[in-house]
Amino acid sequence: MPHTKLTKPAMGVFIGGLRTIPHWNHDCDTCVWLQSRDEVDLYYCPDGGPTIIARTGAAPEAYASGMTHAFSNPYLALAYNSAKALGLLTQATINEVEGRWILPKESK
Repeated sequence: MPHTKLTKPAMGVFIGGLRTIPHWNHDCDTCVWLQSRDEVDLYYCPDGGPTIIARTGAAPEAYASGMTHAFSNPYLALAYNSAKALGLLTQATINEVEGRWILPKESK
C-alpha cells in the first residue's frame, strides 16, 4: 500500500480528544501504532531490531527511526516512552538502549 494521508471521515477519528487512527498509511503489517502527535505517527516495530518509528509524511522516506535516536529526537523519545509504558520493550532492550546514555552508578 502506498504511503498516503488517510482520508477517513472525521467521525470516530477522535475519542475524548485523542486520535484513534494514524495520519499516514504505513507499509509494515507488524508495526504497532502507538499514537500521533502534531501529524507525526509513532510506531513500535518488533521486527529488525526492534525499533521505533516516527512517520512524518506520505513519502516512503518521510520517517525517522532507531532506538538510539530516542534521546535526540523528541518524537522518537515519545515513541520509545510509549512503547516502554505499554510493555512492548523487553528489559534487555531497555537496558541496552538506556545503558548507552545513563552512566552506571559508582559503587561505594
